[in-house]
Amino acid sequence: MGFDDRDYFFDEDYDFGSGRGRKPNQKLKPYIVMRYLMENSDREHPINADNIALELLEKYGIDAEKKSIYSDIAQINKACVMLEDGIDVDEAEEVLKESPERKKIMRTRYGYYANQSEEDVKEYSLIYECINSNRFISKRQADKLSEKVFQSVSTTQAEKIKHDSYVINRITTLNENTLNNISIIKYAMEKEWYGEKHEPEQITFNYLTHEVKDLKTPVERRRKYQVSPYQLLINDGYYYLLAYDNKYQDIRTYRVDRMAKISYTGIAREGEKEFKDLDIDTYSQRVFSMFGGNRERVEIRCINNLLDTMIDKFGTEYATYIQTEKDHFTVFVIVEVSDQFFSWICGLGIKVKIITPDVAERYLKYLERISSFYEIEE
Repeated sequence: MGFDDRDYFFDEDYDFGSGRGRKPNQKLKPYIVMRYLMENSDREHPINADNIALELLEKYGIDAEKKSIYSDIAQINKACVMLEDGIDVDEAEEVLKESPERKKIMRTRYGYYANQSEEDVKEYSLIYECINSNRFISKRQADKLSEKVFQSVSTTQAEKIKHDSYVINRITTLNENTLNNISIIKYAMEKEWYGEKHEPEQITFNYLTHEVKDLKTPVERRRKYQVSPYQLLINDGYYYLLAYDNKYQDIRTYRVDRMAKISYTGIAREGEKEFKDLDIDTYSQRVFSMFGGNRERVEIRCINNLLDTMIDKFGTEYATYIQTEKDHFTVFVIVEVSDQFFSWICGLGIKVKIITPDVAERYLKYLERISSFYEIEE
């Protein structure tokens, strides 16, 4: 049972018995039919063969009879099963006989439609939401990626996905090169690339920062960074590079969308031991939650409805939660006590109280500094 392309596409000179001679672009016709149905039909919006033939004629200049469209759709269904299951044409025919729901194009009394299950549409909707909720790609790139998602569903389903997942006040990067930056970094970290051995290497880059005089045009810092890349991380919608900083001889993180002019160096990575000794989970919790101070064990008393907030911030693996009163619980966690930690605590107001004496005292001094800054002159 060999592969014969005549099983899938009609010859461009075949006239389907009409006797009207050659018809141009016939080999393209099955693909165009499939693409048209994928984009314009679904279970609630079937399209009959007459309208499909009209689309072929008006848009592509292909004169097609209904009989040929029926044949195209049959071949499309067989070809899709063959590609999905890695089987030949005869086996595909048997699969479709036993499981007609596997057909990519389904038929009703009103016409044909692309067979997208509700689960498929939900998954495409999730992909769309993931694209548009991130911050490390620009709005233009997000729109471009979203259009690729919409090519897999009908126009009606695409509109529903956009309507159901309205994106509010989306804050995105202004750096159009973020996706390219990610690709460069991944290559620099690889030990093998398409079967060829590759030595992980250091990279150089400039770092972008904003200035008040022109918020839409980030400028490059004077220093050129040279680091050994080890891991890409995603936190709060941004991509970060975890790398060994060759100048300061330690592990640091860098926002990928703030990196510019990334270049390969051909110099082998450094910091192998430092990275192996690093607990990425602990490091990420420390860097992305609270940073800039000494690590200390802190006891915090909270009202019950802040439990989810505390778990979102500290997780459950490295923090202990105890119900201490009817309306309150206490969390014991190791954090880097710093102004950033205090500002986060301050945002929770009187719903929390630091119990650890010396940390509470430092928090009061932090509040006093803030208060003195706002003293009103008589």
